[in-house]
Amino acid sequence: MTAKAISEHFEVSVRTIYRDLDVLSEAGYSIVTESGKGGGISLQYNKRLRLSAMDKSELLKVVEHFAIFDKNDQLSENLALKIRGQLPDDARLVFDRMREASLVDKSNWYGISNDREQFLSLIQESIINELKVIMDYKSGTGYTADRIVWPLGIVKKVGQNYLVGY
Repeated sequence: MTAKAISEHFEVSVRTIYRDLDVLSEAGYSIVTESGKGGGISLQYNKRLRLSAMDKSELLKVVEHFAIFDKNDQLSENLALKIRGQLPDDARLVFDRMREASLVDKSNWYGISNDREQFLSLIQESIINELKVIMDYKSGTGYTADRIVWPLGIVKKVGQNYLVGY
């Protein structure tokens, strides 16, 4: 679609359309322009998130979620470094401070490891791929049994993960 056609559709000037295209481009949208007969303007829908376009509260939320991770988890480390590389300088400084000041200890107060991440990953994978899981069930009264469950989702409440399924 041409800039003129877009301006007529929105009842604004062609110059306004070009300014708006500049703003969209700065926000990370891919804009393609073709000159000549049959040319025009189009948006590409493979938009990449640009962290530099986020406001301070959004950046702090990204830092909160990605700066604090288990330093023994290589996947989390790789993801955190990729996110860090996309941050503006001031947010990168906050990210680094949070990372240095944080410790993830998966043991309880008695030194017993409570690493449930492997189970969480398996449940997430079963939800994505619509697979059933077989699990050991233990009731509050001590009754135990094997259960086959179709996971529907995960609820996180007060630091605990709960499986929703049938």
